[in-house]
Amino acid sequence: MLTQYKLHKPDLSRINEAVLTKKIKNSDALMEAMHAINDQSYLYWDKIQYSAKIPNDTTPEEFWYFVKQVRKYSSRKSVIKAESGEQYSWVRLNYTDEYLHKLDMQLGTNELVFLSKTSFDAEQKKRFLTKSIMEEAIASSQLEGAATTTSMAKKLLSEKRTPKDKSERMIVNNYKTMQALNQDYKDKELSH
Repeated sequence: MLTQYKLHKPDLSRINEAVLTKKIKNSDALMEAMHAINDQSYLYWDKIQYSAKIPNDTTPEEFWYFVKQVRKYSSRKSVIKAESGEQYSWVRLNYTDEYLHKLDMQLGTNELVFLSKTSFDAEQKKRFLTKSIMEEAIASSQLEGAATTTSMAKKLLSEKRTPKDKSERMIVNNYKTMQALNQDYKDKELSH
């Protein structure tokens, strides 16, 4: 049998928005507390209501209302929808980019570990490695300032077309360099 848990929701109907707006305008402490709550982690009411960071002149309910409004107006719509058709939204927190970068790096590493332990034939491994080198060359070039879309760059490399401009030349050069490094150094020991 499943145990049901219900989160207590505060009664926000008694919030006087005019009073709260005045507090927000006159209180750096309220803004600092809101940033501290969102910078640590994405806390819900059950944790926020007991936070020592809430300024003395603000009730926990007022503070929660303020946090919810900030989150609402800084949220982004997701492509994911609920059964009702309503789009989910999310808030990009200060640590989101760092977390996603770590996740990206770990997934890439794990994918390679997975490939090395899986019985793929040589052709499948070669295709995966070629695709990875192509994507890395394109991403690196774009970070360095190459002005092109990923799909156009993939087409350029797939067709082995001669580069027409500086951006395309950068992509082709990065790709050729990474291919050469793979061919020349993949089986060599790294020095300390």
